[in-house]
Amino acid sequence: MVFIQVKGQSIQKKTLTEKDYHLWGTLRNEKISPNGSWASFAMQYDSGEDTLFVKNTRTNKRYSFPKGYSGTFGSDNWYACKIPGDTLSIVNLAKGIIQHVPQTTEYHFSGNKKFIASFFKSGDNGYLILRDMYGKEIMRVNEVLAWKVSPCANFIACVTSKEVIILKLGKTIEPIKAINSSESSFYNIEWDEISTGLTLLSKANTSTTSLQQNKNIHYFRLSDKRLFTLSSNAIVPASVDWEFTPIKPAVSPNGKYIYIPMHIPAEQLKPEVVEVWNTADDYIHTSSIRSSKRPQKKSIFVWLPETSKIIPLTERIDTSILLSSDMEKILIAEPVLPLKYNTLVPNNNYFVKDLQSGKKTLILKDFPGHARSVTESSTGRYFTYFLDGNWWVYDSKQCRHKMISGEIKVPLSNVNDNAGSIGEYGIAGWTAEDSHILIYDKFDIYKVATDGSSSQRLTKGREKNIIYRIVRNSKKWQQAYIGNEEIYNLDKGFVILAKELNHTTSGYFLWTSNGIKEIISGYYKYSEFQQSANGKMITVMEQDVATPPRLIKIQENNHKEKLFQSNTHFKNYNWSSSDQIQYKGANGQNLSGVLYYPAEYNPQKKYPMIINIYETMGWTRHQYWKPTLLNEAGFNAANLTAKGYFVLFPDIEYVLGEPGESALKCVLASIDSALQKANIDKTKIGLIGHSFGGYESSYIATHTNLFATVVSGAGFMDFTKYYLSISGNHKIPEYWRSENSQQRMKVTPFEDWAKYDRNSPLRASKNLSMPILTYIGAKDTQVNPDQSLEFWLALKRLGKENIMLVYPDENHVFEDPKNQADLTQKIEQWFGYYLKDEAYPEWAKPYQSN
Repeated sequence: MVFIQVKGQSIQKKTLTEKDYHLWGTLRNEKISPNGSWASFAMQYDSGEDTLFVKNTRTNKRYSFPKGYSGTFGSDNWYACKIPGDTLSIVNLAKGIIQHVPQTTEYHFSGNKKFIASFFKSGDNGYLILRDMYGKEIMRVNEVLAWKVSPCANFIACVTSKEVIILKLGKTIEPIKAINSSESSFYNIEWDEISTGLTLLSKANTSTTSLQQNKNIHYFRLSDKRLFTLSSNAIVPASVDWEFTPIKPAVSPNGKYIYIPMHIPAEQLKPEVVEVWNTADDYIHTSSIRSSKRPQKKSIFVWLPETSKIIPLTERIDTSILLSSDMEKILIAEPVLPLKYNTLVPNNNYFVKDLQSGKKTLILKDFPGHARSVTESSTGRYFTYFLDGNWWVYDSKQCRHKMISGEIKVPLSNVNDNAGSIGEYGIAGWTAEDSHILIYDKFDIYKVATDGSSSQRLTKGREKNIIYRIVRNSKKWQQAYIGNEEIYNLDKGFVILAKELNHTTSGYFLWTSNGIKEIISGYYKYSEFQQSANGKMITVMEQDVATPPRLIKIQENNHKEKLFQSNTHFKNYNWSSSDQIQYKGANGQNLSGVLYYPAEYNPQKKYPMIINIYETMGWTRHQYWKPTLLNEAGFNAANLTAKGYFVLFPDIEYVLGEPGESALKCVLASIDSALQKANIDKTKIGLIGHSFGGYESSYIATHTNLFATVVSGAGFMDFTKYYLSISGNHKIPEYWRSENSQQRMKVTPFEDWAKYDRNSPLRASKNLSMPILTYIGAKDTQVNPDQSLEFWLALKRLGKENIMLVYPDENHVFEDPKNQADLTQKIEQWFGYYLKDEAYPEWAKPYQSN
């Protein structure tokens, strides 16, 4: 126990133990009402005894919903959520009246705030009830098979066994019959963005020898209540079976174009007696179009309902498309074959197709692939891409390419750690009418004209080592294939999140053309920004290492006040504090680490230390750790500091081609710095890492004798074997991970076998001089568990001390709470023995047959 003198009284602080963990919960900032008068938030617990709260931001009046979920505001004065037992709770916030509506699977408020729709599903169908806001039933629709609310929330489409109807929610409810037919089954309802029409699919209920010959696509236009129907026979032969892709149809805002993707399954072949793997194949066998289990074609076509015209876009299974918001222009990406697999996303030939003219233009040939290689502006006129350190624009109207970032004289990509194929800092979005693009460098935001005529730096972060990023808060209706870039009105400004490079301070700010105005900032971590529709109330999450997350409300006059404090009992317990350390990295660059102190730290006493590594760990600077046994990788800083450990999170920077040695040098330098900062027992230092951190931990363990013990989870141990393997997640060779991703080798093993061997822990396993605990999920699809098994086999043959924990039903990160708790406890017991001289764990004792 620790006694602290406060105003003449002694407050007895407790030591946190495992029995106390259940008291801690996780705070979630949910929603805020349109006028900012009410905020909803939730406390979630490992036990599942969660609570949803709604609190008045001015009077502090509060409602609680034990085990509540799926809450939303219907208006300033109405709120609803689900509670156990398929029950809907509707609250009149102004009058404090709560209604309970039983048998509710789903619900939705109408856009005009006059009605609430509740749906109850029983078996294959259910019923939909429309009530007014005071609970009076206005309309009931029975035998509902599917329903979907329009983006404006003033229309509801319902599919029943006999018809498709649309409910128009105005002053009254007007049913509109869209389709009247009991001969077909309807499904896959999709509204257009502006709620003017919807698409849906149907297939005949009668059996035929050609299973799909009566499958149809429909578009219903609300303005004139007109139904358009396209038979699948117009697209594929009646004898061909087909299915829609998981991505559903998309409708242009004016209803002129309907984009419909489909899969045409491969011909059903007899099981192959032998698999034929030909290096000349376009794809490897696991993703080959030869496979009878994969679609042979992915046909994407455009249907023009008014003219019944059909425009095919592609029949390649590997092709992707991106649409402008008006859907007049289409960006088509076709991978260059045969695939090289040296990048996760293959190189592509990019085409722009104009639906008005029908012209298809090649704009980029064999362009390097990555997740956001090419993006499209909202109008569809411009296409942006990053090449040779600069941003470029292709103007589809003038059919020309233009470099637009030439005036910016600082790097626009991460030149210090080129793990990815390109590594640009990215695009924030566009201004109205696509006149400018907002792009990032390491620190700042730039406004760059799309014609390349000008550029302007909007923030001044570089001078103060502050990183500025725009807070995305889009409520846009999302449709398949539509570009998702934000559009910003610079006259109104935008909210930005600012973080010091070393994570010391952070905060939210409002950028306008007049400058930057603080919303909230300080020596905390800020997250989960919410702003009311009228802009007069903001809620954010605030936390620090020794301050549990709390909600802060910020009013229009910038007055700040605590709205809710989570885990108020924390003040009764001894807790950790944190500090930063400084050291030099592998390249001689300045790096920092975060050092957590033992909860009951006495500077006159030496303590053991555990180091957790991955890549950069600065995010832990103000992170509050909820003590719990339910940890995906078995690690929890709050548990460990309460047990009397220092916990160190060092940043690691890499020399290309030397990831292992880079990690070793950075970690050793961080330890030297920590030893100078605090009273750490240098004979009792442990190391832990998961995934890439598991690799780094294993490499370090085989290249130094500094540590008392090491824990390595789900890491790879042999670079060459990993390179020459097939990803369980992506079903492609792992070449890309070494050549252009996290492993940072940049060359193939055929160019430098020694480099691959030099970075592989397996190759240095004979040098291991300390006990090591490894753990894996036997169903890991990210890192093949055989990597850890081979390391264990090597250590067994060498007579080294290693225990490997194998969880049969777990993947890369553990999901089963029982296994999470078991792993956490075993890791803590392992460290307890080697770093604190506690009893050797029973589970770790060798099995003796006699």
